[in-house]
Amino acid sequence: MSNYHTNFYQHHIKTLLNETDRESIYRPCRTTLLYGSGNKNISLGIPMEEVTSSSGSGSQEYGGYVKRVLPCSCLIYKMRGVKPQRYNDYENVYGATMDYDDEFIQDISCGESSSCFLTSKGRVFTSANSETHDASKVPTFICLSYSDTKVNTNDGMVVELNLEEVKKGEEDLMSQQEGYVFGIQQVCVLSTHLCILTKMGLVFKLSSSDNWTLLEFKKKNELARIKYITSGLSHLMALSEDGELFAASQYDTYGACGSGNMASTATFETYQPHIPLERGDSILDVYAAYYRTLVVTKFGKLYVTGWGVFCQQGIGHADNILAFTLHEPMAKTGEKVIKVALGALHTICLCESGNCWAFGYNSYRQCGSESEVDHHPLPVLIELPKKIKDIFCGWHFSILQTVDGEFLGAGSNSAGELCSISNISAINKFTPLQLPKPPITTSQMVWRIFTSSFSSNIFFMVRLENSKRTQWMRQNMKRLIQNKDIVAGHPLFDIEILH
Repeated sequence: MSNYHTNFYQHHIKTLLNETDRESIYRPCRTTLLYGSGNKNISLGIPMEEVTSSSGSGSQEYGGYVKRVLPCSCLIYKMRGVKPQRYNDYENVYGATMDYDDEFIQDISCGESSSCFLTSKGRVFTSANSETHDASKVPTFICLSYSDTKVNTNDGMVVELNLEEVKKGEEDLMSQQEGYVFGIQQVCVLSTHLCILTKMGLVFKLSSSDNWTLLEFKKKNELARIKYITSGLSHLMALSEDGELFAASQYDTYGACGSGNMASTATFETYQPHIPLERGDSILDVYAAYYRTLVVTKFGKLYVTGWGVFCQQGIGHADNILAFTLHEPMAKTGEKVIKVALGALHTICLCESGNCWAFGYNSYRQCGSESEVDHHPLPVLIELPKKIKDIFCGWHFSILQTVDGEFLGAGSNSAGELCSISNISAINKFTPLQLPKPPITTSQMVWRIFTSSFSSNIFFMVRLENSKRTQWMRQNMKRLIQNKDIVAGHPLFDIEILH
């Protein structure tokens, strides 16, 4: 799930981010660059040839590890309507054409074998992994809007989804409301489903066996207006604008939805789980992950439900939890939890103090512990030189962002999740990350990270900001070129500010 739709950012952004960062995250900027790494190259929108060269194996096998962070050039070329060429062309397309009024990636949901991208113009793209070149072998929801029977492998299997059915379905319900405008707010990927949240608060689901279907999250027979959604491998959680929690799944695997039972149903059902909140408390955020869900409340309490085989729930045992339960060990620390980040089998908690606590699986040292302990059944305080303002977790890795903007990583690096191009399979303690170096010189870079608890895939998105003087110079140089006052070959034509 994107971290940028949660109440964490709405409630704490003033204290976690400085004024410049806060403005940069939410407004269009001069240039937005996207990089990816992980275990499924085509699901990242990265050309196959680049994965081959980065792995050094010379193999054209699909689904191989990317092993190092590369630009998502296939995705950007698909957005531009230009046939992808090679990685070397990426910088030209990305650096020279994405301006304030251009389209850029706004939200990402990355999964195991597919990822979904929402653009600033409301278009939705997916990229999927396939063992063949035949589009029929790609999950159906990837190919519904793709007219060709064969998919060009150099496209990186990037497909734009047709949203007309979603638009019509919402218009039938909402078009009579004053000021109604169709738009997409968020995208969410599960293992076999793709979900879209519209700006009117409705959630539509697409799977391999049906068309777009409205998920009817109801309270007292009325549709709830959903604020944001978050997905695990096979379940979806939704938080309404009124702070009500809803769940949707066909089978509440290991109690991931907190329904109290694990009975299977014939359809993807929706229901409202119970959370035993203290008097006066309310839900702040919900985080779905690999067969489990955690809830953070306004009082800073933590509630957990779902899978616990490696003590990833951090309550002292490895049993599954079928209904939401107060996390008493975290409550006893006296800390106020403001956000959690979930890997496949481990958890990081960020507290209002800037401290971080970890529990669960630690074989890759993703909890930041250099000890030989394979898992932590109870929360352990992570020893760090600086306070933390944001946290991210993926399959078996963790990334922390310090108050001064530095990113620290620990855990598995077998797929290049932690930006390393070496052969180090795991990083035993939180170490500064070497983030991708954009081809454009800028006065400021604002990074966003997108991860998934059920995948090693990771995306690094950076927005580049120039000073007002630089922007003014760039606009004037463009005007001179358009008026042919400066032509190709002129000493000023190729200066860095144009790119």
